[in-house]
Amino acid sequence: MLLSSTNKNEKVVLGLLSLNIKNTETDLTASEILENYRQSEDFELYLYKDPETDNFVGLLGAEHRFANQEDGKVQETILINRISVIPSFEDEAIDYQMYKSLKMMYPQAQISGAIQYHTLDQVASFAARYQAENDPSSEED
Repeated sequence: MLLSSTNKNEKVVLGLLSLNIKNTETDLTASEILENYRQSEDFELYLYKDPETDNFVGLLGAEHRFANQEDGKVQETILINRISVIPSFEDEAIDYQMYKSLKMMYPQAQISGAIQYHTLDQVASFAARYQAENDPSSEED
């Protein structure tokens, strides 16, 4: 289950951000990254709670962007900036479960990764998998 992070989960968030920093090129500390997310209303950190253990095992950092379209509608785009999973859960597709939960929370939003955070290809593969799982025309007779 994907949940918005709160201040009471700060230690968990910092731990998961620390794992993410090892996989990205950044000079920021986990505390600085957390502060950046907390200061911007467009950025949000989500924690993934494993239903079997009831523990937080993953983190997803996202930026919500809104753009007015020519027809007057507003298109929401969500850029996934950070994906982090506790190492003992890496083989359980938690990262994809977080994407799937985010897509279910925001079904009309366009979700993509961010080049600067090296999530573009990973999120594109999640999107393709999600579409294949949810496209009735892709099922074989």
